[in-house]
Amino acid sequence: MDHEAGLAALEDAVGRSPTDAEAWSRLGEAYWGLEQYELASIAFRQATCYAPASAYAWQGLAANLVRLGEGAGGLAAARQAARALPQSPLARVCAGRALLLLDRPLEALVELEDAGRLSENSSMAIFERARTLSRLGWYEPAAATLEAALRIQPDVADAWVDLGAHLVALHRWEGAVRLPSQGGQRP
Repeated sequence: MDHEAGLAALEDAVGRSPTDAEAWSRLGEAYWGLEQYELASIAFRQATCYAPASAYAWQGLAANLVRLGEGAGGLAAARQAARALPQSPLARVCAGRALLLLDRPLEALVELEDAGRLSENSSMAIFERARTLSRLGWYEPAAATLEAALRIQPDVADAWVDLGAHLVALHRWEGAVRLPSQGGQRP
């Protein structure tokens, strides 16, 4: 099934059953995947109206609002997701990202550390924590955090670029120029 046919099927599903929160969430996911973020927000908002306790719907809305640069809305949705599913690292990551948009990096760091405690192998939480540490100007712990994240998920090119930049900022030249593609050792 191609994207247009899948999208048409989901749009048909919400047309036939307009109070089906799962169908609205799936439609939001489809719009997200097609980079139609405004439509994704509408769909996820509908899902939260029909299933206000759905962590899935709130997480989708939070991630989408953060993607759109809407920090306050993203934070509110992330908080709702965390209430619905307290052990969700994704809700904490979304809250952290939203707090960064609101220029509240220390609070973001707390959320991201909570996400890391909830899922020790969440590379997303670890990468976001590194970016937050960097934004605070704490390059040594940011570099160490990136190295830990890259041990979990070594195929994230942006993380390697960030790590190289941090190592340069720390005057750790040898580590900065030893790229994995050139036979260097990964952290």
